[in-house]
Amino acid sequence: MADLARLEMGPSGWTGTGRATTFIIGVGTRRGVIPGRTYEDLRAQAPEAARPLLDSVRAFCMALGDDVVEDVRMHRVVFCKTVSFRWFADVEPSRDGVVVKIQRGRSDPPQRASASDAAQAEGLQAALRDAYKSIR
Repeated sequence: MADLARLEMGPSGWTGTGRATTFIIGVGTRRGVIPGRTYEDLRAQAPEAARPLLDSVRAFCMALGDDVVEDVRMHRVVFCKTVSFRWFADVEPSRDGVVVKIQRGRSDPPQRASASDAAQAEGLQAALRDAYKSIR
């Protein structure tokens, strides 16, 4: 029987082939997911009003610790802790700011908040710090 699937580590992350499928699995790093969409791609696509807020929430999340992983998705960026790769913040640009989902624990439903100015973004910092610290 032919080999149906094979995974290999390449210069751009894990790559694999299957019978009729080729796929790439990005490798999470502190600077982004390789290969794929970057934070700069997401930022360029975000509305002008959301960019400074997106930058400030990102800077705060990345400063929480060396074990923070930034996972850039199609329309949002998710921040995780590397030990368990559990997410604690999901940040999405909106027309007039950012929408942030904060996850404290697996059994707790995510809290949803929005920020349309710098003061509101700073108000989210305590909840983001608490969610980060709650991941074991």
